[in-house]
Amino acid sequence: MTKVTVKNFNFLDIWTKVLENIRESISKPSYETWIAPLTAQIEDEDIVIIKAPNDFAKDWIEVRYKELIFESIRKVTGSTFEIEVVGIERENNPIPTITRLNIRQALGYFLLACNEANIPKSTINEIYKNMRWQFDIKTPEEAEKEGYEWYRSLEKDKIQ
Repeated sequence: MTKVTVKNFNFLDIWTKVLENIRESISKPSYETWIAPLTAQIEDEDIVIIKAPNDFAKDWIEVRYKELIFESIRKVTGSTFEIEVVGIERENNPIPTITRLNIRQALGYFLLACNEANIPKSTINEIYKNMRWQFDIKTPEEAEKEGYEWYRSLEKDKIQ
């Protein structure tokens, strides 16, 4: 596929069309949580930098949505671009577009995810008890930091 130069068009218009394309292919909650907060910019005419609101969102986008974004950009522009996802922590509001959850909401999301993944009830019960215990012993900041570090280590282990 031939590369087109971005000098010939407004990248903001392209990004808007890419978002519309993605909105049609995923659920509304997924779109609003993961895709809508993203911003993008073009660099060196063939690299699209996707900016996620934080490192967790960056990791999530890379694993679950990077290919969809790549294909959507290709569909809209007729060209391929290298995609780079970066996490942007913003001052005074580290997660500006994702509301911090209370314990009950977090557990509700966890249970929904377990249901979708068909995780056995005995495993769910064990994890649920451990999550409740973690809520009691960790501050939200500690849980966020340690949890994301652990999650990123899983990706590193997978690569090796």
